[in-house]
Amino acid sequence: TTKAVDVLAILNVFFSKHDFDWKQKLHSLCTDGAPAMLGNKSGFAHLVKKEAPNVVVTHCFLHRHALATKTLPTSLKDVLSIVIKTVNFIRSRALNHRLFKTLCQEMNAEHEVLLYHTEVRWLSRGQVLKRIFKLKTEVSLFLEEKDNSLFEYFNNKDFICQLAYLADIFTHMNDITISIQGPDT
Repeated sequence: TTKAVDVLAILNVFFSKHDFDWKQKLHSLCTDGAPAMLGNKSGFAHLVKKEAPNVVVTHCFLHRHALATKTLPTSLKDVLSIVIKTVNFIRSRALNHRLFKTLCQEMNAEHEVLLYHTEVRWLSRGQVLKRIFKLKTEVSLFLEEKDNSLFEYFNNKDFICQLAYLADIFTHMNDITISIQGPDT
């Protein structure tokens, strides 16, 4: 696209001004995976490869969570969707939130509240899934008391297995992501 060409032109001027040789000095390029970055004909990475053919293009590690959820099998996407609906049903209504907290206290649950999931903070997925898995019994009881049909999922062995799988995978991804952050890492 024209933006990629414009950025490349700006980089050419900058590199020329600082006597930087594309072919000898540039070894890798890390992108966020946007089409403007990776397009086969006019993407920024393609244009950089014309200048420095040996450059290795990688995908930013921190964006892998987002990619992972976009490529999930349908059954796992459905589980994630049901979890989000459940959390929203309980958390987005103040009365439901208070009643769920009371139920968790009465059952001596490890936690008393569910965590919100937001698309903006994809690191939250692992925590949300882990929390709802730990509170699956309380969630099921609460949904059944509220006559919400979502409770059936929390009594389904296949659903619980898929929920556990998602919670584990996203928790591991969170741990890896957190471990590579910080000074001297």
